Amino acid sequence: MKYLITPVFLFLLTIGNAQSFDTQNFNSPSGRQVFDTSNRYEKGQTIMKRSDGSLLLGITYGSGANSFLQDFEIICLNSNGTRCSNFGTNGTIDSGVNPFGTVTTIWAFAIQDNDKILCFVSRFSDRNIMRLNADGSLDTTFGTNGIMTYLLPSNALGGGVFTILPLENNNGFLLSASYSTFGPSSDHIIYKMDDNGLLDPNFGNNGILEFNFNLNSEYIRSRTIKQYDNNSFIIGLELSNVSIPQTSAYVQKYDFSGNLITSFGNNGSVIFPDAVLSSSMDFFGKR
Repeated sequence: MKYLITPVFLFLLTIGNAQSFDTQNFNSPSGRQVFDTSNRYEKGQTIMKRSDGSLLLGITYGSGANSFLQDFEIICLNSNGTRCSNFGTNGTIDSGVNPFGTVTTIWAFAIQDNDKILCFVSRFSDRNIMRLNADGSLDTTFGTNGIMTYLLPSNALGGGVFTILPLENNNGFLLSASYSTFGPSSDHIIYKMDDNGLLDPNFGNNGILEFNFNLNSEYIRSRTIKQYDNNSFIIGLELSNVSIPQTSAYVQKYDFSGNLITSFGNNGSVIFPDAVLSSSMDFFGKR
């Protein structure tokens, strides 16, 4: 299981029991790493742990005043805070310096059990999954030269929140995506892919599960999805009935055919009425 930390600022540090920097074991003597792409706009992405204990940090940045969050970096750090020698160039891959073809913004990324890296990226006007090898190079065995394109539904005006969930034992992955639609509403969709990036026809409707709560005007989004066991996953959803207005948080459990597991909670759902939680909701526990 991979452990996830969401960074708030563009620096990484370790804190000891006395709430001070770990100046002995991490990037001695400061106990911290500061990342600066020397650009006008920067945003930290998820920090993830590889099987050897090293860490990956994703950063999106704008390389000019009119290119907000256009490019990205992925930085690899050893457990002691030094840059990894076996990843990219001096521990970094940078789309602004070494572009991956026409790939620009990275929206989300995750690590598979074999340390390959799944990145949800923009390319032309499409949304795509790009897979990198453990050393940061493109995995050309995946999709077309390392990239698979996934189209949002026909009523989608644009994308919003995206999350990638690699399934254990390299059994493919889920792509969880919120997207805006016509009117003051948005919907949510999950794609289930095998390890080659192909849609699983046994999941949902030909590999796609769409969420619809049958409200006149609804706003659905999710930032949290986790594998529960070998047969199921759980997802945290925020549902707003725009016409009332009212917002509630849902936790739902599904099997890997895309069926709601009704033995969980109340007919498959745990509901937190009048709660706006999905932007900060996370799941913790042991398998």
